[in-house]
This record gives sequence, structure tokens and C-alpha cells, in this order.
Amino acid sequence: FIEANLENILNAQVIAENVHISSSHLYHLFKEKTGFALMEYIKLRRKVLAQFEFSHCFLPHAYTRYSQVSDIPPLL
Repeated sequence: FIEANLENILNAQVIAENVHISSSHLYHLFKEKTGFALMEYIKLRRKVLAQFEFSHCFLPHAYTRYSQVSDIPPLL
């Protein structure tokens, strides 16, 4: 859900509602499984996405390899 919605407004409440758990449980579970705080991970993924888009904005042939955000390799 997070990867598919990086370009949208994301917060713990929105994510928790979509995965059907409480936001406090989401925070705890996410940190336990990934080692990242939830919002730290979202900020980092958005930064990686921005860097990717910037580095490929002058190379249109290279950008066609990725048709959507979810095609960019995840951090984990």
C-alpha cells in the first residue's frame, strides 16, 4: 500500500485503515519488521523516488524502463 501511494497523502491513520489495524499497532509492527519508523520510511522512499526521477529526467529512454512508482525497486 505504501509503495503504491507514495505520491499521495500518507499518514499512519490512512495506512492503518487500509490494512485494517490500529495506527499504534501499525507503528510498532512496521518498526519491528523493517527497522524503520513508519514516517521515516515514507520520507526516505519519497526522497529516493525524487532522486530517481531527477536523475532520469534528462534520459527519457532510461525512464521508460519504469512506468509507475511501484516499478522502482524498494529499499527493503
